[in-house]
Amino acid sequence: MVIVISSSWRECASITYLKSLFRLPYRDKVIGATDSVYLKPNQSGVRAAECEDFVFSHRVKAFICLDDDESLFPVGYPHLQKTNYYTGLTESDLAALNTRYHLLMKRWASWIKVTFTESMPALSVLCFSISAPGQSIAQLEENMPVS
Repeated sequence: MVIVISSSWRECASITYLKSLFRLPYRDKVIGATDSVYLKPNQSGVRAAECEDFVFSHRVKAFICLDDDESLFPVGYPHLQKTNYYTGLTESDLAALNTRYHLLMKRWASWIKVTFTESMPALSVLCFSISAPGQSIAQLEENMPVS
């Protein structure tokens, strides 16, 4: 798993600073940030569009968006793992994220056995939105797969 920062913090902080919010070995898993995407006034889901743009351009096969603001995603967006802005990541959120990640990898592992014919790009990306530095990152790191 790799981490891509999709937080609005990416617009005012360097990737070096954003990486510094994570401890090793997770700091090395932060591979970049999504670009800003601007939608037409009648369109919704700007954060989803930013994550999808990154996923498409980097040939990512599976991703989860961890975010506390569902208004930045279309209603019912299947890749969103919602958290609460006021509580940050909870044990329940982490358990759900961990379960979802392992299910996603299990699905892709079975697909790869059948269709693997060329070198594969990154299989999974966690698009991570930061609401309070350090508040939730340590919890995420404790429960995130290292491989």
